[in-house]
Parts: sequence; C-alpha cells; structure tokens
Amino acid sequence: MVSRENRIILACIAVAVPLGLGVASVKSVPDWVGFLVVSVVGIFLPGYLTGRYRADEGA
Repeated sequence: MVSRENRIILACIAVAVPLGLGVASVKSVPDWVGFLVVSVVGIFLPGYLTGRYRADEGA
C-alpha cells in the first residue's frame, strides 16, 4: 500500500518533469527557469504539502 506522503511526492514529480521540460523548451525564457520550475514543483512543493499533512495529522 502506498502512503499518502508517497502519492503526494509522485504526483508532484509527475507534474514537475513535463512542466519543466515545457518551460525549458520555450525560447524566450532563460535556461534557469526550467530548473526553477522543476525544483519548486518537484522538491519544495511536496515537502510543504507533506509537512502540512503531518501537522494536520497530529491535530
């Protein structure tokens, strides 16, 4: 059984990779923007959501 935390992480990664590649393929944006999108959506957002979930779970 997959935990709720793992589902959140997998969903964020599944969104981050295509979104990052899509942003990186746009010619008018700097190269670092694609990396920023993947970092925020794939790393920081799941951390925030799982931390928030843990805080709600304890209450």
